[in-house]
Amino acid sequence: MVSNEQLFHQRVMARRVQLSESNQPHFVPRAVLYLNSASTWGKSLEIKDAPTKVYDADKKSAKDLVLPLCESEHFLDTIQANNIDLFEPNRTQSTVGLNEEWRAHVDTLVVHIRKKVQDAELDEALREGIFTAVERLQTEVDRNRTRLDAATEVWDKITDAIGKGAENLESAVKIVERVRKRLGTAQRAEIEALEQPQLPPPPPPQEDE
Repeated sequence: MVSNEQLFHQRVMARRVQLSESNQPHFVPRAVLYLNSASTWGKSLEIKDAPTKVYDADKKSAKDLVLPLCESEHFLDTIQANNIDLFEPNRTQSTVGLNEEWRAHVDTLVVHIRKKVQDAELDEALREGIFTAVERLQTEVDRNRTRLDAATEVWDKITDAIGKGAENLESAVKIVERVRKRLGTAQRAEIEALEQPQLPPPPPPQEDE
């Protein structure tokens, strides 16, 4: 049976608009529709702490909607995190449990991704979209079990930005790919360590990390 929080997540995600779309036609009315959808469904389904503010597209600019969109994304992430077993019933097969050493190793790579993105030359809306994806990656790494595809959205966002003319992001792509490989390595080690007490230590960081 679908819970109210699952239904809320489904309905709001159907209207989802991201910051990286701010340069597209009709961004403001679409973003307002997305934000107001969260308010409407939150009230209807009695979702605790759901956004309640209603926006008027005629009185808002793309800049006005940056913070509300970030807050909405964070709330949707919270809903999913609090109901992870319902959203991902088969997650054990597609996730890996990171011990503190492995988690610290991936955290270091995430820090470097942020730095590369911060220093890159790109549109601010694209930068914010990447940072939002990076925050979701960090949330995944901090969970008891991390999705193997946790870095995919970051990779998609960065490569999309490169395709739109962003510069100096190639090194960030390489680090994201390294994160993806590390998660795969950790899963293989986890499988091999079923009869052992813990994962082996992660590989040492490379010089450019």
